[in-house]
Amino acid sequence: MTEQPRTCPSCEAANRPARELCARCGAGLDDGVLPPHPVRREAPDPPVIEPRKVAPHRWLVPIVGAVALVVILVLALTLAGLGPLARGPDVPGADFDADRYGDEPGPLLLSDVATRTTAPDADAEAAAAIADGDPTTAWRSDGTAAADRDVLDTIDLVLDEPAWVASLELRNGDHLDREAYDTSARLREVRLRFDGGVVVDADLLDLGLRAQQVVLPEPVLTTVLRIDVLRAVEGPNDQLALSGVELIGWLAVGDHVELAADRARAEPATGPASPAPPVGFGRPPG
Repeated sequence: MTEQPRTCPSCEAANRPARELCARCGAGLDDGVLPPHPVRREAPDPPVIEPRKVAPHRWLVPIVGAVALVVILVLALTLAGLGPLARGPDVPGADFDADRYGDEPGPLLLSDVATRTTAPDADAEAAAAIADGDPTTAWRSDGTAAADRDVLDTIDLVLDEPAWVASLELRNGDHLDREAYDTSARLREVRLRFDGGVVVDADLLDLGLRAQQVVLPEPVLTTVLRIDVLRAVEGPNDQLALSGVELIGWLAVGDHVELAADRARAEPATGPASPAPPVGFGRPPG
C-alpha cells in the first residue's frame, strides 16, 4: 500500500511520508511547532588602538644642543674675523720690478734694533752692536736659550725706510777674537719674518771669524725684518752671540712706499705669520 504524503499542520505543505520536519517551513509534521530561529548578532566593532607616543631619546637632546652651540660659536668667531674659518688679513701683493730697480743692490740703513733678551751685564744699547758695523762688538743673549723654547731668541731689525730686501750678510757669534767666538753659542737655524706674512727659513754656517750671506729666493718689500732663532750651535757659554747683520737691497720708490706701509699694517713682520718652508743656507759672501 502506497504511503500518503504528510501534510504540515503549520503551512499545509505536502511532505514525503518519511519526513519529520516540513520541507517548506521547518515545522514538526507531528505537532506543527516551528524550531527556534537563530538570532543574528552583529559582530562587535574591532577595538580602537591608539598609537603610542614614542618619546625621543633623551641622550640626543644634550648632543643636539652642544652641536648647535658649536655652530653658533664658529659663526660668531668667523664674523668677528677669528677662529678656524676666518679669513686671513687681506695683504696687498708686491712683485719686484727689476727694470724699475736697475742698479745693483746696496746696504740698507737701520733705524732701530731690538732683541728679546740681553746679557745681564750688558748696557741698554747692547742690541745696537748688531748694526754698528764693528765686527769686534757683539750682542749677547741672557743665556736662557733653553730647549724648552720654540724660539730661543728674537731679533728685530727696523729699516730706516721701506725697502726691497734681497739678502742678509751676517757675522755669526762673537767676532772679538777666536776665543770669544769659540766660547759663545751661535745661531744655527733661523726664521726670517717680513711684512706681509713672508717667511723664509735658513740654516746658518759655522764659519768662524768670517761673514756669511743669506740670499732670499726673491726680493721682499718690508719695513722690518724679524729673526727668530730656532736652533743654536752650543758653546761653553750659553749666551747666543751675533756681531753683525747687514741688509742688502733697494730703497722702495714711488707707490711702493705706500704699498710697503699697507703690507706692514695688514700683517707686520713682528706679528703672527704662516709657517715657512726651509729655503736657504748661509754662505760666504762673494
